[in-house]
Amino acid sequence: MKNILISSIACATLAMSALAHADTAAVNTPSNNNYFDGFYIGAGLTNENFHNDYDADMKNVQIPTTGITVDNLDLDINAGSSILGADINAGYGKQMNRLYIGANLQTNFNFSNDNVVKINTTVQGQSISANYHSNMPVSFTAGPQIGYVIMPRVLTYIGAGVTYAKYSHGATGMGLSKTVESKWLLGLTPSIGAKIAINKHFIVDFNYSMLVYSTETKKYTSTVSKPLPFDSATVKFKPQVNTFTVNAQYHF
Repeated sequence: MKNILISSIACATLAMSALAHADTAAVNTPSNNNYFDGFYIGAGLTNENFHNDYDADMKNVQIPTTGITVDNLDLDINAGSSILGADINAGYGKQMNRLYIGANLQTNFNFSNDNVVKINTTVQGQSISANYHSNMPVSFTAGPQIGYVIMPRVLTYIGAGVTYAKYSHGATGMGLSKTVESKWLLGLTPSIGAKIAINKHFIVDFNYSMLVYSTETKKYTSTVSKPLPFDSATVKFKPQVNTFTVNAQYHF
């Protein structure tokens, strides 16, 4: 992720330097500055970084393969990892001299079906492990953008979006195999970015966003029809997904 980010920043810096020299004569000509007007469509690559706070408070836990029974087990996981993916997007922007106002719609897809982080801990002197699973296979984001044209072909902007995403999470091991589930969540997505116009139609868009959800709580109880290796459990999790995106866009 760091190499991708550094390479992208280096390319953007070189592009902005070249464009600044090429457009010096056009800075004071408003009619030549509107590279970011109109409708657009695009596609690109994403790198999604997951930061998950997962807390499982379990009662009377029978840990498989160890013969250990624990009256109270509090499993607190703060796991982070990343997944590569792709996106498609469309939107509309209006440039008024150096001020930019627009709206963007984006759909993200992941290249991986599962994202696993291994957790090791010690219970009653024995080393045991669990796997934390998290993934966001598809998400839909919509929201406004406002920006400022710092050079004739370079726009910097901030955004505020709402994301509806399918999110899967949970832990396996230590009796938690039946606590992995998928659900649709609604979250807020602030973002920052920059657009570089190659010409009147083709633009490269660099974007960094942070998807934040509220804390979700789920309770599990062992029953005769659905036996679990614990009497009861309360699971709380708060996912956060930071995404770096590079898009190629076509403006009509």
